[in-house]
Amino acid sequence: MRLILLVFLLNSCDSSSLRQLRDFNFPGSMAIANVENGSKLYLCSSDGPIALSKITVTSNGRTVSLDQLLVSSGFLNGWSVNSDLTISTSNTPDVTNNLGGIIFISTRQMARDPNFLVYSIQEANKVISRPTNSETTLVLLNSQPNSCRISNIAQPDSTKLFIYHGIPEAGYNNSEYQATASKLIFTNPIKSWPSGNTYFFDTIEPMQYSLRAFYIRAIGSIAFKVSNQWIDPSNYETTAATTTGFLMSQEVSTPSLKVDFMFNSGHNGIVGLLVSTALFADANVTLCSNLECDTLRMPQTPAITSRVFEWNTNATSLSVTPSQGVYFIQYFRIDLNEQIVGLTSSSAAPTNSPTTSQSVTAGQSTASTTQYVETTTKLGLTASIAVSTMITLLHNILFA
Repeated sequence: MRLILLVFLLNSCDSSSLRQLRDFNFPGSMAIANVENGSKLYLCSSDGPIALSKITVTSNGRTVSLDQLLVSSGFLNGWSVNSDLTISTSNTPDVTNNLGGIIFISTRQMARDPNFLVYSIQEANKVISRPTNSETTLVLLNSQPNSCRISNIAQPDSTKLFIYHGIPEAGYNNSEYQATASKLIFTNPIKSWPSGNTYFFDTIEPMQYSLRAFYIRAIGSIAFKVSNQWIDPSNYETTAATTTGFLMSQEVSTPSLKVDFMFNSGHNGIVGLLVSTALFADANVTLCSNLECDTLRMPQTPAITSRVFEWNTNATSLSVTPSQGVYFIQYFRIDLNEQIVGLTSSSAAPTNSPTTSQSVTAGQSTASTTQYVETTTKLGLTASIAVSTMITLLHNILFA
């Protein structure tokens, strides 16, 4: 089944956008709204050059066909555009309907930022390294939505790493704001709420991302490998007892996912999840130790957005049941008998530690099992993040 993630964005003149080429199926030219002067247009496509040559974009008195913007893989320079941007095609409707490419239109601020990069994922393996940069914003665009793998992440413990689904918006370079944004799906270090425990992980497991766009914010140096590979994540074994990793809904595999943790029998441990969902049916996450299992129910409504859940247990496995829709889960596991780099807290264990096997519904107030992340906006207002209470104007669609 085709998965569709609806992303609610502000429909303003300074917003970025992501467009499917197959949506421009019309005679004549069409204006693309909400484009700032001085923005940039980026093309990510594995479509043939003949079809792309019949699609043109015009702005500021200049016209270019998309085949001239085609880059087989790697970093994209972008094409400068203004608010008068239009697009036209001479392809037949059948050809247009079968196009798989996308265009990303940045804001003016992004176009002027030397640390703002856009990368088209089509190579088997590419090492991206930013060893001397104080910060990086990297937008990753998938020409094939089911085939993006991030691995070999090298991150010094003095740095911060944030990963977000979708595309960046205004304020993307304010790390404090972005760390609490509703698009956050992975972070290292991770800070739980309300205990204030902060955990940094030297080991980050490989990630399989299965939508068209996501972006990385790094404060400090970062290096990793990116590829267009798809490796079935349905059964995965971690490489360390203290580690963090990432799971999300997969269209091309069995919908059930399982992670078997490396663990040391008799040790104390913490296991936690950072969860976001956009589901059409309920789903369950089950965490097991040698003694018991705990189940976190992820309901269809309300959606879960960047919430942290923690258990005080020496976990052995994590599994996610089938569901319709999209979910993002960062998991982290800590062996408390090991020396933990970057752990800062009032106590080594979370304040919420269930002692019996039970089922928990995400979103209900259960002090014995869950901790929720809240956001502080630029205005200093504290609010719980929920998709159902966010902006009701649909501006962009991430598609499989």
